[in-house]
Amino acid sequence: MCAKGIEPKKYSATPPQKISLKEVITEEIPRMISKISYFFAIMFSAYKPNSVDPKNFTSSSPSGAIQPDQIDLCKQIYAEAIERTEVLDKKAISMLTLISILVPLITSAFVYISTAGSQNGYGHKVIFFAAFMSLLFLLLSFVGIFRVLKVRNYEALYLQSIIDEENDKIFTFSADRYGRGLLWCATKNTAMNDHKADFLRASQLFIFTSVIFLIITAVPFIYSLSPDAKTQKITGEVTVKSATIETQLNKIADELKMVNEKLTKKEGQKRGRKGIVDSNSKR
Repeated sequence: MCAKGIEPKKYSATPPQKISLKEVITEEIPRMISKISYFFAIMFSAYKPNSVDPKNFTSSSPSGAIQPDQIDLCKQIYAEAIERTEVLDKKAISMLTLISILVPLITSAFVYISTAGSQNGYGHKVIFFAAFMSLLFLLLSFVGIFRVLKVRNYEALYLQSIIDEENDKIFTFSADRYGRGLLWCATKNTAMNDHKADFLRASQLFIFTSVIFLIITAVPFIYSLSPDAKTQKITGEVTVKSATIETQLNKIADELKMVNEKLTKKEGQKRGRKGIVDSNSKR
C-alpha cells in the first residue's frame, strides 16, 4: 500500500480506482440488479448435494509431475479451502444471532401498529407494509442461512489414498499422486464454498433490506417519543358520551340539589327564630 503522494513501485498494486457516473449507470447498476435477481433465484432453486468433478483434472492431466518440494504448497491450498469453510459457517451463525435479535423488534412493531392510532389511514397502511416487508426479508435471510449450514459435503483424503484395496497392499509413496489428491480435494471444496458464499451474500442483502424497512416502521414510534408529539391541542366543541359518566353526573347533580335544599331549609329556620326573638324583645 502506497502513502498519499508517493508513486507506486513497478511491482506494487494500487488501490481501486474511481469510476465515472456513466460507468455507474451503464455497468454497475445493471450488474447490481443482475446480482440481486440471482440471489432471489437461488433461494428458491434446488441443487445437487455434491459439486461437479473437474473434467480435465486426472492422474495424467495436466501433464507433468508434482515434485516433493511442492507438497507443502498443495497442503496449504487444501488447508485454505477448509479454513474458508469454517469462516463461512461462523458468519452464518453470527447472522443467525442477529436474526434472533431482529425478530422481537419486528414483532413489537406489529403490536405497536395494531394498537396505536387509526388503522384506516394511508400512513398506517404504509407502516404496516414496511413491517410486513421487513419480516418477509428476514424470513428469506433465515432460509439462506439454513441452506449455508446445510451444505456438509466435502472432500478429504482417506484410506484409499494410502491402501490399494484391489491388491491388498500399501501404495508406494508418490509425491505426484499425493499432491494431485490434495489439489482435487481443494478444488472440490472450493466449489462447495462458493456455493455456500452465494447463499451467505444473499442472506446479508436480505438482512440489510429488512433493517431498512424496520427503520421505516420505527419512524412513527420515534416521533411519538418527542416532546412536541406529546402536546396535543383540542379545538372546537368536544362531546363526550358515556353511560358511566352520565350516571355519575346525574348522581352529583342530585347530591348538589339535596345539599341546596338542606341549606335553604336551615336558612328558613334561622330566619323564623330571629323573628320570634324580635317579637319577644318588643314586648
